[in-house]
Amino acid sequence: MPRIESKTKKSQYKPVLKLPPLPPDQYEALRNNIAINGVLVPILVDSDGPRRKIIDGNYRKKIADALSYECPEIVQAGLDEDEKRTLARALNLARRQLTTSEKRALVADQLRETPDKSLRWVGKMLGVHHTTVGSVRAELQSTGEISQLEQTVGLDGKHRPSTFVFNGGSSSNPRPNTIATPPGICRFLHNLISPHYGVKTILDPSAGAGALTKPWKGVRVIAYEITRGKDFFTCLNRIACDLVLCNPPFNNDTGSTEFLPERFLRRILEVVPSRTPIVFFSPMALRLDQTSRSSRWRWLRDNCPSISGIISLPHDAFGTVKVHSEILLFNVPKLLPHYFLPDRYLR
Repeated sequence: MPRIESKTKKSQYKPVLKLPPLPPDQYEALRNNIAINGVLVPILVDSDGPRRKIIDGNYRKKIADALSYECPEIVQAGLDEDEKRTLARALNLARRQLTTSEKRALVADQLRETPDKSLRWVGKMLGVHHTTVGSVRAELQSTGEISQLEQTVGLDGKHRPSTFVFNGGSSSNPRPNTIATPPGICRFLHNLISPHYGVKTILDPSAGAGALTKPWKGVRVIAYEITRGKDFFTCLNRIACDLVLCNPPFNNDTGSTEFLPERFLRRILEVVPSRTPIVFFSPMALRLDQTSRSSRWRWLRDNCPSISGIISLPHDAFGTVKVHSEILLFNVPKLLPHYFLPDRYLR
């Protein structure tokens, strides 16, 4: 049996940070295990004094106290408050079964505390892929919760430019996945397409906050957005629409090598009628810099509809995020084969 804790002179405990609650089934399983075996993994605290902050193990401590069991401790002294919170997030991300949104919330909390740290610094400290950190940072920047900094501090303590350059598939300089389409580009596409095509229904497979379809008034929008629980890849097998507007994620923030723009385009072609006009934001690497043996190059050549037009974008069209990209047009014969984005639509 676990030893009963002495009731004399107790220290006061407080968690370093507030974490998502354990699901009821996990809490019950942990409680039953401790009731039988005691606390087998010591909790991590910041001192052995009368007031102690729990860096890891708040639920173990809570359950042990409720059962009047002894709760072994390890002291991690010498950390400042920021370091304690960073360590707490890292340990919970590594051990707990958190949902994607809960993991991103912990990353967001870290970025709010240390916005000057690089993606790789935050990723290393929390044990998550740096592209995930980039995606969360971009989301916080787009809502104004953190500022866009010209430089960030890396793991070696050196300051480096914080802008990103998408170089055709390398994850060393990833484009964050949640950068909203600039309003000027959205207006340009509306003004270009609407005079030539009567659009009543638009499919937006990666909608984000809905920037792409905002200029279209009185139009039905079928929107999918994975961060809001609507996954385009598990949608209906057939979707009737008059136009597809899609600015997909350029990187896979799970760390996989899967090329998401190609996956989105393949799925679009599977679910919409064969001659549906498609406006598709694409990294240059989807179409260019391919070998003759490339499966992607052969798929675009042999299996896709012909590219009826291209809109060339400057690589700073997305602001501080540098992206070598273009907009591919499929099934839009009423438009010219090529456009440059006019200055008046640049933000």
